[in-house]
Amino acid sequence: MVIGCISFSAMWGLIRVGSQHQHAFLILFFRTLFGTLLLAPMIVQQGFGLLQTRRIWGHLRRTTASTIAMYCAYYAIAHAPMATVISINFAAPLIGTAGAVVLLREPIRKRRILGLLVGFLGILIVLRPGHIDFTPGIAAAILSSTGTAFSLIAIKQLTGTDDPR
Repeated sequence: MVIGCISFSAMWGLIRVGSQHQHAFLILFFRTLFGTLLLAPMIVQQGFGLLQTRRIWGHLRRTTASTIAMYCAYYAIAHAPMATVISINFAAPLIGTAGAVVLLREPIRKRRILGLLVGFLGILIVLRPGHIDFTPGIAAAILSSTGTAFSLIAIKQLTGTDDPR
């Protein structure tokens, strides 16, 4: 977990530095390219059957939401205070939980409702509406968090039928 946190911190720092010289879309393109190259040996070894699915539309929804979320996150990192962007990104599980209740009809109990309310209150404390300018970078961070939430919801729908490998 610590290594994961350090890796994400380093990645976001590199995005911030790289975005001073390159557009966020180009950085995202190369991140995706190198990720694909890292996965290529696994696909070659296990075959393209690994990629088969009967729920292509679910995967397209997930992929679209994830791509929008990543692009918006990269844009936000380049154009808004990093601490604010990270704080907004932490809202994704809260938005995802609320979305799962509405879209997937998941049951919700008092503890979870209380957790959601406390989480959203925390976000409001960090964002301090009226004290932080609503810039394109902040808007991109909110879109990124929302896109991540929709991706999480799509993943939850897919886990019932598709192999998580």
